Amino acid sequence: MAEDTPSVAELTDLRGAMTSWRPDTASVYRKPSGSADAYGGYGTTSAYVLVSSGNAVSVESSPSNEQERALEGIIGEVQVFYITFGYNQDVQVDDKVVLTSMGNIELRVRAVTAPESWELERRVAATRLGV
Repeated sequence: MAEDTPSVAELTDLRGAMTSWRPDTASVYRKPSGSADAYGGYGTTSAYVLVSSGNAVSVESSPSNEQERALEGIIGEVQVFYITFGYNQDVQVDDKVVLTSMGNIELRVRAVTAPESWELERRVAATRLGV
């Protein structure tokens, strides 16, 4: 028997319900493409430009699935934060995420797990900026 495909209305309801479970807020910043230096770095942190703010997020400090446990093995011996955004959030690897509801902790996105066919949320793995 074929599985039922969720309707647009059902997806919208699920996405809205999931937002109410995100207790924290975050801002996303990105470096413009012209900010890279000749050595492959990204220059100073002052080059970041605000992409979005007031995003509802939830933050976890331990992996919830095998894919995230594998990411920790690649990233290394630093604390990894798993941040859950709403679906279709514009967030990319190397973006800076500032957890505004958590004392403005600054994090660097190391991995993004997205997109999916029926995306309900977007998760990223991040470490403290400068690590």
